[in-house]
Amino acid sequence: MVAEEFKALSIHRLRALESPGLGSRSMSYVYRPATVTGIREVMETARSSGRSVSVRGTGLGLADAALNAENVSVELSRMDGVLFWDPSSGRVEVEPGVTVRQLWRHVIEDGWWPPVVPESMHKTLGGSVALDAHGKNHWKAGSIADHIEGIDLLLPDGSCLPCSPVENEELFRAALGGFGLIGVVVRLRLQMKPVSSGLLRVRTLRSRNLSDTFAMFEAWTGRADYVRGWIDGCATGPALGRGVVHIATHVDDDQNPVQTLRTDFQELSSLVEGVLPRSQLWRVLRLLTRPGARFLNEAGYRAVGYFPGGERLTPLARFLFAQDQAPGWQRAFRPGGVIDYQPFLPETMARPVFHALLKRTHAQGLFPCLTIIGRHRASKSLLSRSMDGYSLSLHFPITAANQKTLARTLDRLTDEVVVPAGGRVLPASGLVGSDQTAAQAFGAESVDRFVALKRAYDPDEVLQSDMYRRLFPHA
Repeated sequence: MVAEEFKALSIHRLRALESPGLGSRSMSYVYRPATVTGIREVMETARSSGRSVSVRGTGLGLADAALNAENVSVELSRMDGVLFWDPSSGRVEVEPGVTVRQLWRHVIEDGWWPPVVPESMHKTLGGSVALDAHGKNHWKAGSIADHIEGIDLLLPDGSCLPCSPVENEELFRAALGGFGLIGVVVRLRLQMKPVSSGLLRVRTLRSRNLSDTFAMFEAWTGRADYVRGWIDGCATGPALGRGVVHIATHVDDDQNPVQTLRTDFQELSSLVEGVLPRSQLWRVLRLLTRPGARFLNEAGYRAVGYFPGGERLTPLARFLFAQDQAPGWQRAFRPGGVIDYQPFLPETMARPVFHALLKRTHAQGLFPCLTIIGRHRASKSLLSRSMDGYSLSLHFPITAANQKTLARTLDRLTDEVVVPAGGRVLPASGLVGSDQTAAQAFGAESVDRFVALKRAYDPDEVLQSDMYRRLFPHA
């Protein structure tokens, strides 16, 4: 792309962009540079036009973090090169547009796997860094920040700085999980982990209630490599918080690792259980936005009983990338979208707070269509929402009828239940009237330090997003 194309904003670059859950939408001038020079030119064009710039990967990140209404959006999907790979050490260097899928396909046949992966393999590594992504092994392996050896960070003034745990360390911590608001990650170096098989040994257990769910986590997090729980968000009374806990460990006695470490062995089948086309699974999920949600939750809970006891050998990709099991799942929640309300609580407070959250949302007639519980540890990133404890991810469909009640209820839960217990809340979007702040998501002290760094490295606030203006209104 020639430099002249960047010199002025063109109406032909306007595109409607949506958040992952389709709860937020905006029009932006979208540019897709393929080089660092191209990014510099976009930022200069935006600056001269009085516009701000947001950074975007595949658009599967967090809420409205990559949206930038009536401003410029830089999409980095064309910067997708694997620049260096050493199969003897597991060190890899990539551009930010490389997806998690590209990465694992590049390294698996050499006996390596990314140490931390998000719920979708279609997210970019640049986006994963900007969100400090974690996976089903967060309490054990940490977030992606724990495995990055260094990044090259393009600042709004056009300079590019190497950042790592030993060089420009504070800027490094601010960029990890910094939502692209400090600088643009244009190169990153990661350490992969060795695997001797492409299989996981997976055990699925059914819990009777919330206490039972916590007991299973406590029993297995010391032994397993991955643990994640699903909760029946419609269960009430003595069954409140019942669910299914998935436990997985890497196989170390694979009789045919050459076969299981093949990329084609890992790819998801086009059919679910050999019957339903995966591309049509989102139509079934539409039941989650209607009274059928109770039936679907009940069926999901009861189905575990048909596969009792024992263990199943499952390919890594099939177990770890849950979001990809239903391509285009977001379409099930049109036209209003879905909000992910995700509080993180210290270990000692998680059980009573999660109990209160389920009870109080039910009392308002709000039943989550999907509820996920996870175990975590504190992150190295400056804007970290995680801590040594648990998270409860509550997904609510947004409708014209429930939007005001949903916003009011979730704001009150944040103010009255989560924050007083020492918790933090994922910065969700899509709700009119929500008054969430950055301090509630990341902690006041961390926010103050981040804002100070942004003023130092981006004094003109070139890098912004809808989420930045929503959570940092007085930055």
